[in-house]
Amino acid sequence: MRSSPQACQRTTNAVSYMLWKSNIHTINYVDDFGGVSDNQNAEHDYNFVLELFQRLGLEVSKEKCLPPTKVLTFLGKEYNSIDMTVRIPEIKLQETYELLQRFEKKKHCTKRQLQQVIGKLAFISECVRSGRLFYFTHVTDITKIPFQSLSCSYYR
Repeated sequence: MRSSPQACQRTTNAVSYMLWKSNIHTINYVDDFGGVSDNQNAEHDYNFVLELFQRLGLEVSKEKCLPPTKVLTFLGKEYNSIDMTVRIPEIKLQETYELLQRFEKKKHCTKRQLQQVIGKLAFISECVRSGRLFYFTHVTDITKIPFQSLSCSYYR
C-alpha cells in the first residue's frame, strides 16, 4: 500500500479496535466500515459509531452511511441477515457474464487480461460453496506464465 492509503487503513484499524473494546463488531477496509449487531442493540450501536466518528473528527459520507438494515451491500457483496446469505448483486453478475462472453471469443490474451478475468471470478467465488477450489486451480496455472506481456492461448 502507498503511504496515504496505509495511513488511512491504520487509522480505521484503530477506530475498529476502539469499537471492538466497546463490544461493537465492525469490519473496515481503507475508509469503509460495516458492522453487525443484534436487533436490540443495532440502533444504539449505529449511533455510537456515528458519535465516535464525530468525536474523533472523522468525516462520514452521507451517501454511504446507512442505518441498521437486514440486507446490506458492503464492498460489492449483499449480506442478508434474514436468510443468512451472502450474494453478488445482479448488476455485478451481469457485468461478469458480459466480460466472459467477450473473453470467450478471444484466441489470445495477455497475462493481465487473464488476471482480470480470474480476479472477477475469484470475487464471485467467495459467495459460492466450493468456489475457492475452482479459483485456486486457475491461480496456480497463471503463476506458470512467465511475463506480463506474453500472450497465451487457451482452448475450449
